Amino acid sequence: LDKIVLLHDYPPHEVAPYSEWLTARRAPEIQLRHEPLSGPTNFDEIYQAATRAISEVLAATSESVDLTFHLSPGTPAMAAVWILLAKTRFPATFPPYGGKMDRDSQGNFTIQSAATEILFLQHIMANLGKGGHAGVILPEGVLFRGGPDAKVRKKLLTHFKVHTILSLPAGAFLPYTGVKTNVLFFERPKEGSTTDKIWFYELTNDDFELKQTRKPIEGSQLPDFLAKWENQVEGDNSWVVDFDGKTFEEKGWDLTARNPNRKDDYEHIPALELVRSIRTKEERIFELLGELEEMLEGQA
Repeated sequence: LDKIVLLHDYPPHEVAPYSEWLTARRAPEIQLRHEPLSGPTNFDEIYQAATRAISEVLAATSESVDLTFHLSPGTPAMAAVWILLAKTRFPATFPPYGGKMDRDSQGNFTIQSAATEILFLQHIMANLGKGGHAGVILPEGVLFRGGPDAKVRKKLLTHFKVHTILSLPAGAFLPYTGVKTNVLFFERPKEGSTTDKIWFYELTNDDFELKQTRKPIEGSQLPDFLAKWENQVEGDNSWVVDFDGKTFEEKGWDLTARNPNRKDDYEHIPALELVRSIRTKEERIFELLGELEEMLEGQA
């Protein structure tokens, strides 16, 4: 990673603290670009601002560059613009979710894989110094898939100290992705100790409804998670698993959060609720296609 270009519509003094925070964490060169918008849902303005920024960055270098677009919290219109540009004018990836890396570029990693999320995790492991701590958001599949994923999990468990896995509900990152994710917390102790036990927490309410709109709701479990985290307190939604290398190896180094306090680990969704969920997703797709169609007609 050589440069971060941060587009914003906030006053410079509000963005400066975030830039300083990134710099303090050894981030590469950070370029701030103020792109004023009349509104966060103005598709055309967002498209023009993003295109202008990318074109100028590419024009400033004589070498070919690999682009990565970060879908930060914003509006569906913003997400649609970046996805559109990544798939058309400016090919780019969206790690750590579902990106693909060509085989030639995998040579820099000990365990090769086409999945960018597993390369992303390896990059963090390789650059975490002794005494360092890390918290990484990963797709659910990284915790149980075989092949390269299992090899990376083995290395993570036996060379680092994995101490917490926070299971997030599917839809926590809507409207950008409905993929179920987990937050993996681990460290690299100075004395060289490795994983001895892992505290799991199953979060089913993150303070927002698990729909495209993500409206605030009652009953957030985040305060409970934070209260129990330090002492790894066990409860209905939290449990501890002792690490035994032989047992974990037999299970393929699986780190999936399976709550032992639940009688049934399956989620039974009423048929009507399932139909409504599918309809909501379809309606959102048609809305984005409509916005794209209008933009293209305006350029014709």
